[in-house]
Amino acid sequence: MSESDSIIRVGPCGLCKPRNDPQEFVLRAVRCNGDVLRFAAGWHSHPEVALTAVQKAPQAVHFVDASLRQTPEFGTAAVMVNPWVFEQLGSQHRNDLVLALQAARAQPALAHFAGEHIKGEVLARIHKEQSEACGAPEGYVDGPVWWLPETLKYKHKAAQEMVKQRLERMERRELISQLKRRSPKVEKEGLAEKLLFPNGTLTSNMQDIMLGISGFKDAGAWYAAIRILAIMDMEKLEVDMPLVNCVISACKNRGHELARKIMSNFVAS
Repeated sequence: MSESDSIIRVGPCGLCKPRNDPQEFVLRAVRCNGDVLRFAAGWHSHPEVALTAVQKAPQAVHFVDASLRQTPEFGTAAVMVNPWVFEQLGSQHRNDLVLALQAARAQPALAHFAGEHIKGEVLARIHKEQSEACGAPEGYVDGPVWWLPETLKYKHKAAQEMVKQRLERMERRELISQLKRRSPKVEKEGLAEKLLFPNGTLTSNMQDIMLGISGFKDAGAWYAAIRILAIMDMEKLEVDMPLVNCVISACKNRGHELARKIMSNFVAS
């Protein structure tokens, strides 16, 4: 090989052009700018060059020779390297259910570019898959969740949990407000039960326990007090003096000695 054959010339975009390797030059050119394929005469039907071009610029698919572009294999490979190519493909590819789902799973917005007779099915499947992936309720449709990227889906779940906690706090405030009313029409026993056992288990909030006990009337109050003390005794929960006084007051003459006996267990421990 002569010295002149080994000379490397600098072409557009600062690309090095070895004289004896035109394919490498074209590949490097389309990696730099996919639209260069338009001017790469003789390379429009070369699979590697074409796929490299559309990976960089999806609109470059229009410069791919029809003999290659219309093959199922090229459509699948093109969408694999760059899902946005699906938007630029012809009706033959956009009416392919498998290819449409492949594109939409990578970029959900592309479901709208599926052929008219399969678009409904593609949208329904993608909605369902995306909703399930981010914990949306069954039957969820046309909301923002299925458009969220993966990094935001977890934030959405955290937001759902935050909303749930906020609703629980609002419900608790409403229960307390109702229990403090003096109206005889308020069914305080049911409200007290909800405040004492919000999730089916005894609340750990001592203020709520005392307010809940006071929500019961007469025999119900001492029964509630004894029941709560028994639960606290089994679970080895701490009891403070305000709760002791609340229980003794609620028991009055009904179960008073039993209350004292249970309370002595707490004091002794």
